[in-house]
Amino acid sequence: MLITGTNPLRELPDPRQLKNTLHAIPFVAVVASRMDETAEQADLILPEATYLESWGVVTPRFPLPFSVVSLRQPVLEPLYGSRQFEDIWFELTRRCGSPVADIVPPDMKSWTRMAAVGLSTSDRGIVPVGIADRSLASYLESGGWRATDPGESAGSFWARFRKSAVW
Repeated sequence: MLITGTNPLRELPDPRQLKNTLHAIPFVAVVASRMDETAEQADLILPEATYLESWGVVTPRFPLPFSVVSLRQPVLEPLYGSRQFEDIWFELTRRCGSPVADIVPPDMKSWTRMAAVGLSTSDRGIVPVGIADRSLASYLESGGWRATDPGESAGSFWARFRKSAVW
């Protein structure tokens, strides 16, 4: 069993029953950025990098009047041998001989770059400047991608936003 992104022994009711269930499972691996109750019961703990140490494609958690995608880059190198979950998953996929092992990207940085190129070449949305002739770092510095609103140009949207601070 692989557990990531949750601490069921802390978050679910009846932790004693769950603990007994975990002990009955032949092998439990936990991907976690810190030691918690569930990680303490695991046979293997894979240290996970935090979002500050990770690449990624991020969408807002709240509704906007247009689609937005942001690309996240790490602000520091992963500490203590940690890796972001996607990199761990890609490596496990390759090592287990999954049918998709040949198409799994080498790491999340590569996947993020592929996503940026895909957004830039999709003929949809607004990218501040195309990334074909720029490095991923300069693309990330310039902003992100958003779907165009057929009724409003990006310039008029931002002019209106600057005046009212609302969409």
